[in-house]
Amino acid sequence: MNMSYQRIPIDKVRIPESRLSARLTPEQEAFFKASIERLGLIHEPVVRRMPDGTYELIAGAHRLKELMDKGERETLVKVIEADDRSAVEINLIENVARGEYDPVQLSDQMNRYIEMGATIEDLIKLTGHTREWVQFYLALSKLPPVYRKAISEGTLRVGHIEEASRLPSPDEVAYALDLAIDLKWPVKTLSFFVDRRLHDLKVAKALEGR
Repeated sequence: MNMSYQRIPIDKVRIPESRLSARLTPEQEAFFKASIERLGLIHEPVVRRMPDGTYELIAGAHRLKELMDKGERETLVKVIEADDRSAVEINLIENVARGEYDPVQLSDQMNRYIEMGATIEDLIKLTGHTREWVQFYLALSKLPPVYRKAISEGTLRVGHIEEASRLPSPDEVAYALDLAIDLKWPVKTLSFFVDRRLHDLKVAKALEGR
């Protein structure tokens, strides 16, 4: 893959709507800001040149935002030659490797990768995760908007979805997730609820069969 380092105007960098970006805690964000203030950029943002003369950001949204907040007008970037699929691959690799990301963004980007002709096997190799992990995250995009929003905002965690998914019907899953949101249940509490609900459903089915 051809690449070069160039200084370019920051206002020529376009951040695509569909992308995966690292999720930083307040402590990590403070450290990130301090490190740039003291040392500058350690890793340059990665971009690709577009036909209209602008540059599309592939990796480094936090770095770019911090430079903009400081009032910088130019930055050194790594310019690579990449088609749409390669750009998605790099974006996934960089952010999945960090282990901190919005699960909904990850699901959307993984599904976009599939739409570009990739396979589940490609995603397994790319992410280093199991088939079950890949299929689970692909399925997150099919969740109703209310639960996607709750995951992005941190009201629900991926573990809540995993636990609720053990229930036998969409209505049961929705009921469990609604309770978890309304009552602010941690994953462990929802797991206990699901275990109890599965037991009750099993008993009810046995009574119906008598």
